[in-house]
Amino acid sequence: MKVASSGKNIGLGSNVGLSLVEVIIALAIASLFLTEAFNLISTIQRMALDTGLSLEARVLAKNNLDKVDRELRENFTATSSTPFEISEPFSSSVTIFDITPCRREVKSTVGWSTDMTAITHNTTLDRLVGSLETLQKIGNDCGGNDFVTTITSSTTLAITSLATPFDVKPTGVDILNHTAFVLAISSDPQAPDMLVAEVSGENFQITSSLDFGTSGTGSNALDAALGYVFVAQHSTSSQLMVVDARNPSQPFVVASSTLPGVAGAKPQGWSIYYYDSKVYIGTKRTAGHEFHIFDVVNPANPVWLGSREVNHNINSIVVRGGFAYLATSGNIRDLIVLDVRNPATITQKIALDLPRPI
Repeated sequence: MKVASSGKNIGLGSNVGLSLVEVIIALAIASLFLTEAFNLISTIQRMALDTGLSLEARVLAKNNLDKVDRELRENFTATSSTPFEISEPFSSSVTIFDITPCRREVKSTVGWSTDMTAITHNTTLDRLVGSLETLQKIGNDCGGNDFVTTITSSTTLAITSLATPFDVKPTGVDILNHTAFVLAISSDPQAPDMLVAEVSGENFQITSSLDFGTSGTGSNALDAALGYVFVAQHSTSSQLMVVDARNPSQPFVVASSTLPGVAGAKPQGWSIYYYDSKVYIGTKRTAGHEFHIFDVVNPANPVWLGSREVNHNINSIVVRGGFAYLATSGNIRDLIVLDVRNPATITQKIALDLPRPI
């Protein structure tokens, strides 16, 4: 009896021991499954949160784009915009880039991060915004063709497609409606003053040429607009030359005008710009006024409106919204901004000294 009782007790203890091991293993396995389950749930929650925040960020970024779009349509010359005020966890910024004089790119960025992750996320949307009003004011000449850089970087240009071959040096170029107008000077007095070419990418083919028929020694700058080419002539008179190029295969000089009150050593036309039915022309530093404005509502009859003394070479001119921006050659006042809203009384708004390279 004792032996039987003893064996029975040993069997019961063994079963209990096996049961505890099994329970421990089961609990360990369950713990692993629960840990993975919690991690999976956390991942799903984080993904759901990020997805929701990403969608909300895109909405906020689009709202900022729409806001800047409206502002640029009211004032296309704006250089920055304040995005809508947004709350945490979001932050936002808007940047405006110039693509061409009548086209701008707006980038709207919204960023966010959460307590669940230290990673910062960003959503960026961009949009091109154009201005038909600006396009019209600059004479449908919106620019943006690499051919300009290609042709002006050439030292000489061999012209073999004309009846008489010439080697010329380009001094200015502008493109309008896939037609390039190139000013050229040459040691050969029979060489043309302007070449007209069809442009395709960086390739061009000369289609016509024009001799201005003046006693000048070439031309320094031009601006094509609305089928006309306005030329800054390197001459002591008739510094403004107007070419009718509405038919590019048969361009002809339609008008010329002399800058009044200009004399001295360098009275020749040096820079030119068309904007809103007016032509702005500059000279090098000379006796008299270097900056002049002409009304060209009728390009065949330019009307002088006013001028101003600058006391610098005017190397380049850009006009926007009633203000003329002049790049000059001086050691001081490198950039001069003039208020030209009243051409009869032109006033200086600001003059900047640009930093010199070290």
